[in-house]
Amino acid sequence: MRVWVGSGMAGGLVDEDRATVSVFDHGFTVGDGLFETMKAVDGRLFLWPWHLDRLHVSANHMRIALPEDDLLTDIVKGVAREAADAIAGPARVRLTISAGLGPLGSSRLTTPPTVVCAASPVPVRAGDARVHLASWPRNERSPLAGVKSTSYAENVLALAEAEAAGAGEALFLNTQGDLCEGTGSNVFVVIDGAVYTPPTSAGLLAGVTRRFVLGLGDDALRVGERSITKEQFLAADEVFITSTLQDVRGVAEIDGRALSVGQATGELQRRFARAAAEDWCWS
Repeated sequence: MRVWVGSGMAGGLVDEDRATVSVFDHGFTVGDGLFETMKAVDGRLFLWPWHLDRLHVSANHMRIALPEDDLLTDIVKGVAREAADAIAGPARVRLTISAGLGPLGSSRLTTPPTVVCAASPVPVRAGDARVHLASWPRNERSPLAGVKSTSYAENVLALAEAEAAGAGEALFLNTQGDLCEGTGSNVFVVIDGAVYTPPTSAGLLAGVTRRFVLGLGDDALRVGERSITKEQFLAADEVFITSTLQDVRGVAEIDGRALSVGQATGELQRRFARAAAEDWCWS
């Protein structure tokens, strides 16, 4: 399968075994970059305009100049079409943009950004999720809070800790002891029949699927934001996680404690499936 590699506005699709990035790229040396992961089905991308919006938010925070939107759209759609020919089933399309070439340190050079876009099959995740509370907090005051940065080492370590504990996802509290987010997901809880997710002020990355689910509430099923303490989280009637590749996934276990995947989670899974099938969601 071919992938897209370029610098600034220049680049193109190349065979994956010929795709290279400089060892002096600042994304490689210090993690100075950002990314978006989209789901593609039959060459069409789910909620691409929303991902593009968030990419601009991340780029503004990190002061990385993006290529033109039309070019970015052509890149991700081109890779999605490549994936449709090479992958059976849904594909993960990842667009990665670094600050470009730089010194072997934290300072930057004034160079065009490096742009890479590639695809792979969506990982198979069977059944409901088992989660683990990470043993250290997410810093809601970090300059990278709410940014989809390539600096993911903290998430890698937290997920490894979760997997060692027999779980498939790690969830973070923040420095105030409130619920924040997962390593690659947002988290929702059901309390007294209403569905809540932590606000962005908790330090989380506002997921595209989180945004979509927040729009699925109505008078019969309230869905909104509120701060959630550790105690409220552990006492919640239901818990589910959301992400681009998992949609709405119930949580059946928290650190070995069984949890019911109940009516509110099931209802939102059904609402999500119906809404996501609408043509406007796909590019």
